[in-house]
Amino acid sequence: MKEEKKVIIRGQRIQLRKTVREDMELKVRWYNDPEVNKTLVLPEKLELKKTYEWFERVQQGDSREDWIIETLDGKAIGLIGIKEINENNKSGLLYIVIGDKNYWGKGLGYEAELLAIHYGFKHLKLHRVLGGALENNPASIAVINKIGFHHDGTSRDEYFADGMYYDFHRYSILEDEFYQKHPELKERP
Repeated sequence: MKEEKKVIIRGQRIQLRKTVREDMELKVRWYNDPEVNKTLVLPEKLELKKTYEWFERVQQGDSREDWIIETLDGKAIGLIGIKEINENNKSGLLYIVIGDKNYWGKGLGYEAELLAIHYGFKHLKLHRVLGGALENNPASIAVINKIGFHHDGTSRDEYFADGMYYDFHRYSILEDEFYQKHPELKERP
């Protein structure tokens, strides 16, 4: 039985919908693409069976929200979400992967991140959204800076992949900082 693919947030050029089990095939393909994977914090290859099992497990909890990024005509191009949601501290960690390389460099990741962060503040009642990027992902760092994240620090040589160590940059943005930088989103449902 196919699961309902419900659009949660519609932007100007993209929409976010809840991730369903069927999407795990795309996740595995995207994460296992060497060009996509080299900037991720998950260097190992994904296996479809284990990814299905992971998906079933995380559906049981309330510590994350996961969406598929789609074009407005419904073509899946990536994943985004807020994980490690901490009810006590009102915080969560933003992640994004634009898996379809035909959509790299078009500003869609920026739009998706704005929509997800807004959802986190408005609907999940978060106070702080965390983010991060490996040093070898300047596009992600540029988006993080454009959104207005604060650089909280750098973990030197935190990840080892392809025979090299990479620094990991940590960021955060508070609700009031986000809406000061993006007031047009404050009244958005």
